[in-house]
Amino acid sequence: MLTRQQKEEHVEVLREKLARASSLVALDYRGLTVSESNTLRQKLRQAGGQTIEYRVVKNTLFRIAALGTPLEAIQSHLEGPTAVAIAYDEPSAMAKVLIAYAKENEKLTIKGGVVDGEAADLAAINLLASLPGK
Repeated sequence: MLTRQQKEEHVEVLREKLARASSLVALDYRGLTVSESNTLRQKLRQAGGQTIEYRVVKNTLFRIAALGTPLEAIQSHLEGPTAVAIAYDEPSAMAKVLIAYAKENEKLTIKGGVVDGEAADLAAINLLASLPGK
């Protein structure tokens, strides 16, 4: 169990990441094995290098970290086990990987996201994935 100080440090790290992010997608990862999660991380790294990050988050701490950031609209998608993919540069590369991986692995569910400060549902993320990259 984390101490209060550890939680505060965790929130500050998340807040800094969210302040730099251009978009993020909330995912339900229930049922994914460790190797499947690692495969997804690897695909995201290949698509964006250091500009895309995937991490499992504690909803309560993530809600606190998102307050006051452009990605605050994600809070409606923070129910149940949640992982987030955060894009710092090009959101379409992240969306392409997530949509493709969700199609090949039915256990991964896209809950929704935020792109440039606007809430995005699954249809908007599919549209973003269909856009050409930079």
